[in-house]
Amino acid sequence: MRRTDIVNERLYCEYAALIRALEDPGATVEFRAGSSGPEGYPFHHIPLATTVIREWQVVPLNEPEPPQPEKKGVGAGLIAIEPDERIWLCETVGPVGSTRHTFPKTGNDSWPTLQQNALHAALGKAGLICHISDWLGDYTRSTRVVRYYVGARTGGAPWAAGGNTVAVKLVPLHDAERLLDKKIDKKILHDVIAWLERDKQKKANLAALAELDLQQMAFNPSLSSVWDSWRMLETFSHRCEKQAALAAEREDWTVGLHHEREHMESQAQCLAWRDLYLQLLRGHVEACHCTSPYTEGEARVAVNHAEKALAEATNEVDRAMASDALKISLLYATAASLGPTPRK
Repeated sequence: MRRTDIVNERLYCEYAALIRALEDPGATVEFRAGSSGPEGYPFHHIPLATTVIREWQVVPLNEPEPPQPEKKGVGAGLIAIEPDERIWLCETVGPVGSTRHTFPKTGNDSWPTLQQNALHAALGKAGLICHISDWLGDYTRSTRVVRYYVGARTGGAPWAAGGNTVAVKLVPLHDAERLLDKKIDKKILHDVIAWLERDKQKKANLAALAELDLQQMAFNPSLSSVWDSWRMLETFSHRCEKQAALAAEREDWTVGLHHEREHMESQAQCLAWRDLYLQLLRGHVEACHCTSPYTEGEARVAVNHAEKALAEATNEVDRAMASDALKISLLYATAASLGPTPRK
């Protein structure tokens, strides 16, 4: 039995009811702040794990200048959305002991930008590390105007929430309507639901666009040939790395050193093939007048995700999907780097 299997089995035994609720898209899941949870459990392939982060990544968005109200402060908040469309809410305690449900938010006084403050609020108030996908809007609350962003969880643990949070809840949209106390939070929820519908349509349009661009790339024989050579070397390099690790466990240093040398040599060749592929890809983009529906920053994030998915793929179907995702994200990153990137 692999170590990961042992860890998962222990987590299932200790937190069986909690994990069953996590995997049920229609269930509400509650984590009490300051308690414990299924540390390391791969929820939607992203481990729930306590962590420390010291800086926040700002993503390029087509958002307006920060609000400048005359008699109110400015704040930032984030609505974290899971792939099953459940959202994360905070149950907070007020000055007189009453509790209410709301989205993570904070004032604009800890970090230089609203995005960084929103990410800081998600970690501080909900224990979650997130990536911002889009900005939702500016909402006037009792003491400040808050800019809310929508994003996705990329790490963290909800039981590690701090501040005045007493619990963090993963909630289906229909339950969120019931739990949220204030009209402004219900308005934000309705805007989130509308954003999700627009995002679904956008993803459908982008999928159709990506399919056409992939077909066009397939007609470029040089591009296809270099891609195949690069990926074949990358696979060989990963195999050498694994064999070196296995040899080290057996303390077979001679074999381990041989595989380590092969790994280093193949990695150097991979970099050369990657550079050649990107040169040919640039020529393809210019010749075919390809444009990117993403900004360069968004495309680079997609490249990183696709590379990680390809490295972790365990079967041919997942490997093929991750390979196509890497191809198209590299294409769009290259197109975005060459000029304006109109959104479609």
